[in-house]
Amino acid sequence: MRRRCAGVAMVVPLDLAITPMRVLQDPLVGPRCRALLEDGVVDDRLLVMLFLMAERRRPGSLWKPYLDMLPSTFGSSLWFTEEELAELEGTTLHRATLIQRKSLQSSFDEKVKGLVEELLHVDESASSVEVLFEDFLWANSIFWTRALNIPLPHSYVFLGSCGDQQARADNDAHQEIDITAKDCSADENSKPSNTESIWG
Repeated sequence: MRRRCAGVAMVVPLDLAITPMRVLQDPLVGPRCRALLEDGVVDDRLLVMLFLMAERRRPGSLWKPYLDMLPSTFGSSLWFTEEELAELEGTTLHRATLIQRKSLQSSFDEKVKGLVEELLHVDESASSVEVLFEDFLWANSIFWTRALNIPLPHSYVFLGSCGDQQARADNDAHQEIDITAKDCSADENSKPSNTESIWG
């Protein structure tokens, strides 16, 4: 007999979720983030990571109470010291960790560091904050340990005219996401053809 999960597990006001749309609506960094996304400089996942890094470093961020509750380090091998990592030599995990670290470091040096500093410079109080690789490592870990892939109507994810965007912003406080328990045997990759998935 198949076990089925039913009922509403949680109802979350959309304003309390850090989503790509929420980032684009931010009064400080929203316009620049929109340009980065539309120009293909970043995708929706990296956009959220950049926002996490900037808000964590920005004095007086509205997200500070939430960000302060999040862990500052992780048990992943990406966070291992050199001595700890040396214990893994000869394993596939050791090689995979080195490859991933190199990839993250390259992304940070070539793109992420400059973009986050640019977002911080929008706020004079954060213009002198130094952005470190550890900030990117933290944001990457936070994203992949907490992000949910949420299906929403295509028209909500990809906003249309400026008028539509303003209307969406005006109504945003009333929007809610129902995170419902799904059929445990369902295909998680399936979704209606008129929806898009967002990270939040």
